[in-house]
Amino acid sequence: MNRKLQFPIGPDGKPMAVLPPIKFSEEFAEKIDWDAEWEAVAKEIDSAWKSKKSALEILTEMRNA
Repeated sequence: MNRKLQFPIGPDGKPMAVLPPIKFSEEFAEKIDWDAEWEAVAKEIDSAWKSKKSALEILTEMRNA
């Protein structure tokens, strides 16, 4: 089955991406320390963040526009 799913990820609620489903392996997922993964992503974003505004402020502005 080669179904593609659209997700409304744009600020205006319109789909901006077509994402194909991936196979899920419960055995693989159980081996991942998800808290550590999220923490690593947060640190990577934080180190690259250049705006004086927070992500929350930017998202709020986008939603109110």
